[in-house]
Amino acid sequence: MPAMTIPLQQRNAVHQRWQRWSLAVGLCTLLWSALSSAQSLVVQTDRWCPYNCEPGSAAPGYVIELLQAIFVASELAIVYEVVPWDRALKNAYDGRAGAVVGASRKEAHEQGLLIGDEPIGVNADCVFVAAKNPLRFEKLADLNGLKRVAIVSGYSYTGAVGQWLAAPENKPRLELAHGDRPAEINLLNLAKGRLDGVIDNGAVLGMAAQTLGISNKVRLAGCSGNDPMYVAFSAKQAHAIALVKQFDNGIVAMRRDKTLGKLLAKYGQKDWK
Repeated sequence: MPAMTIPLQQRNAVHQRWQRWSLAVGLCTLLWSALSSAQSLVVQTDRWCPYNCEPGSAAPGYVIELLQAIFVASELAIVYEVVPWDRALKNAYDGRAGAVVGASRKEAHEQGLLIGDEPIGVNADCVFVAAKNPLRFEKLADLNGLKRVAIVSGYSYTGAVGQWLAAPENKPRLELAHGDRPAEINLLNLAKGRLDGVIDNGAVLGMAAQTLGISNKVRLAGCSGNDPMYVAFSAKQAHAIALVKQFDNGIVAMRRDKTLGKLLAKYGQKDWK
């Protein structure tokens, strides 16, 4: 039986249809990828409980629960990842993370991140010492009684404490903590006598001491400052400006209907306003 010969014009038509079909499949794949990306918000930060705690747990932190509650109506899934703070800031700047939790205005400005009008709490730089240490932090000079003080790499310390930490004569006293659980590491070293003091958020240190079972070995010596903290969104996150506005509106609405207060009570906290 002789071979069938397909006319050149028909072969070209078939080839063109194949090209159009391949292009359509490619465009659908790209569109699906874009939609999938738009339907999730990657939130990165170091462990800073009660603001953000254990990922995937029944108590992931009140800010994580805030994000989940506010964006559920938009079907935006919150993907919460614990990483070192300085890496979280860099990833948000580069667009590899969509938001970070607990940034100050200064940090957000320096990293080109977007914040709204509604903070997620206020931060005071608090000093924890060993339970037997009589030191009281009431004025800046009191910190001179500390010889080995732990702070966290990448954190922004402001006000009087920031000035004390920045003083050249105090640099030899400082030990930088790294990793994604710096508060816990610092408190354990304090309880073991390897440090004289730890400077961090008071609520974070208090909860970490409870979690570690060392509340009887460390104590609060005093705090300084009262700076607002924010969820800071990457400028490269899809619809970032709209997300900032939606988050602001969500906090206002949750405060109005009392659900914010109930959520904070779950973590032993009170509304900052």
